[in-house]
Amino acid sequence: MGFSQLALSASAVLPRPLVGAAFAAGGALLATLVWPFGALRSRAAAAGLPLRPWSWGASLGRSFADLLVGAPITADEPVALAPQPHGALVLAAHLGSWEAGAAELARRGLKPCVLAAPWPRLPRAERRLAALRRRRGVRSIRRGRAGWKEATRRLRAGESVLLLVDSANPARSGRRPLRFADGAIAAPDAPIAWARRQGAAVWVAVGRERRFALHRLAGPGGEAHTEVLADRCVSLLRDEVRARPAGWAWVRALACLALFLSACDGGPELPPLPTNAEAWEGHAEGLSWQGPVEEGLVGSLRAERAVLRWEQDAPAGRFEAVELTVNTEAGERWLSLEAAAGVGSWPGGPLSLSDVSWTVLERTTGEAEGVTWSNGAWSCGGCPLEAADAALRARGSSAALDALEHSP
Repeated sequence: MGFSQLALSASAVLPRPLVGAAFAAGGALLATLVWPFGALRSRAAAAGLPLRPWSWGASLGRSFADLLVGAPITADEPVALAPQPHGALVLAAHLGSWEAGAAELARRGLKPCVLAAPWPRLPRAERRLAALRRRRGVRSIRRGRAGWKEATRRLRAGESVLLLVDSANPARSGRRPLRFADGAIAAPDAPIAWARRQGAAVWVAVGRERRFALHRLAGPGGEAHTEVLADRCVSLLRDEVRARPAGWAWVRALACLALFLSACDGGPELPPLPTNAEAWEGHAEGLSWQGPVEEGLVGSLRAERAVLRWEQDAPAGRFEAVELTVNTEAGERWLSLEAAAGVGSWPGGPLSLSDVSWTVLERTTGEAEGVTWSNGAWSCGGCPLEAADAALRARGSSAALDALEHSP
């Protein structure tokens, strides 16, 4: 059973406050244990923020409990918290009870969707996070061209779009850096301008423990400049982090916890690699084989491409652009054969070849639509190659040439 499944099972029989307290205690213990080995201590010190590991761990533990089992949260409302006719862009950070805040918006009918960067290296954790949010009425949209189109459609339908701004990379082209807790983040100029073009309201959600406050940045058709609104948004969030640093997830540390969730959350187990050779299939280019064909004959096979498997203790498969030769042990070239494609096994057979041209004893040539090697003999629907093959085995090379000369 995965980590989150275990928590969900526990929440079904335990009171929610007890589950939240257990997560807070576990988070505090884990953060305290790893504190001496991580870079978070030096980051907080360099930023001049009095961060305590147990307080930070407890805050993260409560946030995970909010996500997994849900809990009521209080909303301070400097703005009217109600659905907007043209939707609302809600800007926030990984701060306080941010997941519970999104669930509260859903409970109040604002139909929130979180527009978030994809996690290409943590697909299991990303899927699990989206599933847990759906249980609280919150949709997840992957940021990108298709994601922005989906968010635009939902905003125009009067829904709300949530965007966490504290993980935006300020170094990317066209972005304006703004000072945040322990470094710079990208100013949310573009999202604010996008929302205002749709006629949507723009709010800032400042998360705290067990509550959040909403501040109106701009209503539909407001006159304030976009950069002024972006500066105000980041200032509100930064002031809260500086006042209560343990409430911020310190985003890079959050990625480690996401990795932990991905590793512990189970999901369907991948099937083991097969140990029996017959379950494998191989793809090859420039295939080359040499060895005995049967008593008194040796041969070689080359193919530009092949798809091979192991059947009855021998390789078999499909071959393209085949070149096949058969020599006597004395080195005499008995047969040279070229084919467009082949299916089967060599030298054990059967091997069926198509679009074949052949040369016997380097003297006589011929063509056939199909040639088959089976039970130690060649067959081609009565073509001269069959008679030459039989004569060679019975009476030698001269007999084979004589058979070819007298064939129809």
